[in-house]
Amino acid sequence: MPASFTLSTPIQAHDEELRALSFRDLTAKDIRTMGYPFTFTTKGEVQADAAIMTRYIVALANIPTSSVDQLAPFDFLQATQVIMGFFAPATAG
Repeated sequence: MPASFTLSTPIQAHDEELRALSFRDLTAKDIRTMGYPFTFTTKGEVQADAAIMTRYIVALANIPTSSVDQLAPFDFLQATQVIMGFFAPATAG
């Protein structure tokens, strides 16, 4: 399911000011071409890969890398959580 959130700090993308990011649905092709945006540590903890996560933000939010670079740290973390959510099982309800 597509997702979106309001940015804490606007960014520039495609010669426009963005105040929110909207993400298209993730596909198997995205995973195949970009790889998984996380790994598991020896303790079984999930560790996000910022470089791969950036590729996912570029593809799913349709913004250039230069716009991802403008994201406030909190907004980058929010985007990471949105993307990680695509990998979580759907809940019944």
